[in-house]
Amino acid sequence: MAQRRMFSKTIVSSDLFLDMPKSTQALYFHLNMNADDDGFIGSSKMIMRMIGASDDDMRLLLAKKFVFEFDSGVVVVKDWRIHNQIRKDRHKQTIYTDEFQQLQAVENNSYERLPVGCQEVALGKVRLGKVSLGKSRLDKDNEEPKNIVVDDESQTIANPFSFYETNGFGMLTPFYQEKIGLWIDDFKLIGSTEDEAKFILIKAMEVSLMNNVRKWVYVESILKNWEQKKLSTVEMIDADELSNKASNQSNKQYKKNSVRTETLPEWAKDEYEAPPVKNELPKISDEEFLREMSAYDE
Repeated sequence: MAQRRMFSKTIVSSDLFLDMPKSTQALYFHLNMNADDDGFIGSSKMIMRMIGASDDDMRLLLAKKFVFEFDSGVVVVKDWRIHNQIRKDRHKQTIYTDEFQQLQAVENNSYERLPVGCQEVALGKVRLGKVSLGKSRLDKDNEEPKNIVVDDESQTIANPFSFYETNGFGMLTPFYQEKIGLWIDDFKLIGSTEDEAKFILIKAMEVSLMNNVRKWVYVESILKNWEQKKLSTVEMIDADELSNKASNQSNKQYKKNSVRTETLPEWAKDEYEAPPVKNELPKISDEEFLREMSAYDE
């Protein structure tokens, strides 16, 4: 097997590649360095642990189709034959023959997955560059939705990175990739698993879309509210929303039924009659009157 690996500037200097986080770019380079002479890697998990890459880095490479992953867990670099042209006398055939038969080479010499039903055609039996594109490429209408990734157990896992980009929130720049990654970490700190945290981010963006708002600031305000309430799963969020709706309906019913009553004072009633005013002067005797007058004259 050849010991040197090359990289095409056409691929690694493209905006699509450079927009990814540095950790994702590093994973791509390490996968290439550890691939066999046909671009296959059977130890991608070990490489990720070795360099400290996360599952998000691999999912981003898969979402942007820099690599393909098979049911067996084997990974292949899509543009391997653009990067490397190994002499025939040094080339060693891959041991992953089953996976190799699920690929075809297109005009620019990169790999493409064969559609189901055509995977019995092996690249080793067809001359590269001679495979027809018209009948073998997947119909775009039948492609997997961009916001999910299917794992080996055929479970759907939400991908907030591609959901952000494909639902009108804007270009997925490194800044927003880092933001999404940090929110995933924050929810993991309050008890979410990595997959649960990703579903929560998708849920927040869905709420934003339902309110006809496509701004990340709005999404973050939703996430902050859930984080403060320690809602670590989508089920907890749904239960909280139902509780809030029930509480709001109860408050509305209480305000409707509760009428404030006050007791009017007696003087405010229509039948109230004021007591008569007494203007009579106090009665005194003549002697007392003369005495008081004489005291006044003195």
